[in-house]
Amino acid sequence: MPDAVRLELEGWLGGPVEAAESQAGGFSPGIAARIRTAGGARYFVKGVGPLPNRDSPGMHRREAQIVAAMPDDVAVPRLLWSHDDEETGWVLLVSQDIEGSHPQMPWLVDELDLVMDGLAKLGDALTPSPLAVSLAGSARRAFDRAINGWRLLAEGPPSDLDRLDAWSRLNLDRLVDLESQAPDAVDGETLLHLDVRADNIL
Repeated sequence: MPDAVRLELEGWLGGPVEAAESQAGGFSPGIAARIRTAGGARYFVKGVGPLPNRDSPGMHRREAQIVAAMPDDVAVPRLLWSHDDEETGWVLLVSQDIEGSHPQMPWLVDELDLVMDGLAKLGDALTPSPLAVSLAGSARRAFDRAINGWRLLAEGPPSDLDRLDAWSRLNLDRLVDLESQAPDAVDGETLLHLDVRADNIL
């Protein structure tokens, strides 16, 4: 991260980071690390700048707003501090460091049961959504706009799609139909996490 952002972090921490362990997984082009201070305090830090993906800082800003607004009784890591650096465009988030590990792939039944139980509890706690739609957004609207790759492929398939991907050509109508059901599947009053993947779960 840029020196100016590191200095802001160290100012909030009250001193330098003594150890940092980078965390693999995810698609963000930024940093994700478990850190330890000289005093032994542990935190999870994630941050990103405008390069190479100019949209990433906005995603981190949105995450900071949503996580900060979560009710205290919901089992999510607490956002402890954030920094939005105007000069560099970097956004930094500091959360509780949670002990855990990613699920093994392929899934193990006991780990899958833990994840499904946790998601069910979150579903109960977040229905109705404790956050206003103006803050959290609408999953239905997001899916209407963004979940349309199969439809776009069907509208303008390359002439050699049969050669490039015979399976997609054979199943294209079915895939378009399934994709079209996504907005209805997420319509409702529950606050949803739309990025639940094995590498994004502890």
